[in-house]
Amino acid sequence: MTSFTSRVRELLSPWGFLAAFCLGHFFIDYYAGLNTPLYKSFQESFGLTTSQFFTYTLPATVFGSLMQPFLGVAGDRFNRGILVGFALLLAATFHSLSGTATHPLILSIYMTLGGLGVGLFHPCAAAAVSNLIPERKNLVMSVFLVAGMTGLGLSAPFVAWFVQVDQVIVLPRTWLLAPMGLMAAMILLAVTPFAASSRPNTEVDRPATIFSTVRDLFSHEFSEVRQLWYIAFIRSFVMIVFQSLVSYVAAENKWDVVMGGACFGSMTVAFGIGGLLGGYLSDRGSLRRIFLVSTLGPAPFLLLAANTQSEAIMLTCYGGAGLFVGLANPLTVVFAQNLKPDRPGLVSGLMLGFAWGVSGILMPLVGKLKDEFGLSPTLSVVSLLLIPAGILVAKLPMEKGQSRPVGKDSGII
Repeated sequence: MTSFTSRVRELLSPWGFLAAFCLGHFFIDYYAGLNTPLYKSFQESFGLTTSQFFTYTLPATVFGSLMQPFLGVAGDRFNRGILVGFALLLAATFHSLSGTATHPLILSIYMTLGGLGVGLFHPCAAAAVSNLIPERKNLVMSVFLVAGMTGLGLSAPFVAWFVQVDQVIVLPRTWLLAPMGLMAAMILLAVTPFAASSRPNTEVDRPATIFSTVRDLFSHEFSEVRQLWYIAFIRSFVMIVFQSLVSYVAAENKWDVVMGGACFGSMTVAFGIGGLLGGYLSDRGSLRRIFLVSTLGPAPFLLLAANTQSEAIMLTCYGGAGLFVGLANPLTVVFAQNLKPDRPGLVSGLMLGFAWGVSGILMPLVGKLKDEFGLSPTLSVVSLLLIPAGILVAKLPMEKGQSRPVGKDSGII
């Protein structure tokens, strides 16, 4: 088996393994975004209020995001390549079944099982990818995250178009989107387990458990990681609110469901481009400046998006906000891994999923505020939360988050 693994590694360079992980990230985020442009349609089909609907989606948020640090522990104990393939199988199967649900509880179960796949994939894949080419961590992580954002960005407008037949939304058509993800999962299972970075960390005497993980998160040693997480949480909360309510924005302005999907896609594709740009700039500019621009820059775009009725302005604002927020997205993950290099799966899950998960838990409250005060005031207040997040950036230990510069003789293009 060892000789076979060696032959596979000879055939696939680290960049080849990166391509496989990127393929998986494209599809896992594609399925993660499959339901978002359909939220308003689901709510209406089941006769629910906004707050009630987001209560049904809450378990999916818990397993898809909130549990990522703990699912990341599995990646620190077992082969990450096998776990990411299995994760994509879950996501492709159950997220695609969501449109066939005949009761909100069934929808919740489907979305939760699909979310479990999303939650398992991200910390395991991020930990593996970050160690594929250690001397180019920022660039590699940027490419990896761009792949996911591209899948997420293309998902919403495509699904919104796909479920419409003669201007009628046919939700059960979502199950037809499963086969391509299942095939991608087979590719992952055939390739990624053989990457050297997929192997668990054998240098740790006692692998982390869920209980030790909870204890560590609140320990003094994790204080700097927690500081970084507070910023990641606020940024994630603002993004998830604007993404989750995009179908409501479209409905309030009497746009069709495709326009809502286009706004979602504009934000997420720009988010990926911003991540790639941020990874490039991180080796050439001030890390603190990138974080500040990434955190404060989206605020005016989102505030305008909350108060416009123009389709063109809305698309531009969603795209502009996504571009700015994306600048620091891969840097946040690498920053966290630099702070705790012995726990890559755990801290990747904290920054990639736990922040989004806590944000998702608050969505029923956001739905209540939207029902009580209206959509535009709710979005306006949320956009201004980026200002205190920018203040927190000034307290980060930036010297610990900077990766080692790469010289011209590194041999990496």
